[in-house]
Amino acid sequence: MTMHQICVRHNFESAHRLPHLNDKCKNLHGHSWWVEVTVSAPALGDDGTVVEFGIFKKALRAFVDEYLDHGAMLGDQDPLASVLADHGCKVYRFGASPPRPDRHDGERSRWQAERHATDLAYPTVEAVAVMLGRVARQALQGMLPCAAGAGLGHVKVTETHTNSAHFVPATSGLPPAREPAAAGTPAAGTLAAGTPAVAGTPAGTPATAGTPAAAGIPAAAGIPAQARQDIDPAAPLTRERSRM
Repeated sequence: MTMHQICVRHNFESAHRLPHLNDKCKNLHGHSWWVEVTVSAPALGDDGTVVEFGIFKKALRAFVDEYLDHGAMLGDQDPLASVLADHGCKVYRFGASPPRPDRHDGERSRWQAERHATDLAYPTVEAVAVMLGRVARQALQGMLPCAAGAGLGHVKVTETHTNSAHFVPATSGLPPAREPAAAGTPAAGTLAAGTPAVAGTPAGTPATAGTPAAAGIPAAAGIPAQARQDIDPAAPLTRERSRM
């Protein structure tokens, strides 16, 4: 089967720490990160492309530059997350829950970015690869003109010259993060793990246009709401790393 692929790369400077690991990574430290995203399609579009490089790079880089670069990626339960945020530092939280409906717009705006990592407890290099895969897939599905059948091929995230992680979805459609109910909001209507978005629809099938967003979470402008499903457990995750 013929397959066409394109690849875009971007870099960012960010701190993180992994307090759940009993090694030196429990200390706050920084890396010069690189992300590499591949998009595949079985045939080229009418314009001879898989996806237009400039538009795709702009979408990916806009997210990275605004939320990750020169900031810190921390678990929501990490006590440093609130300390740094209270001191005006840029913090991207993994494992965060939706804000209550009565919270201010700033919290809701931050949640629109952090929802990509809501089911990922800590910013391991593997989790960062999954999170950025979701960001890339949202850009492909919601904003960009693509060749027919174009989808996410794989994501590689490098934290050091010797450590990297690859995320390869089982299919080109990478499910978005499953969003928990906002604090104080009933979980009614929340899909159980593995439940299809529409009766009779195979699990993993993207929601059709018009599918409502999760309760209290508005869809991002220009991006159709997605079925809330877990990452496919069959999706292979490979890593090239040593904690040295």
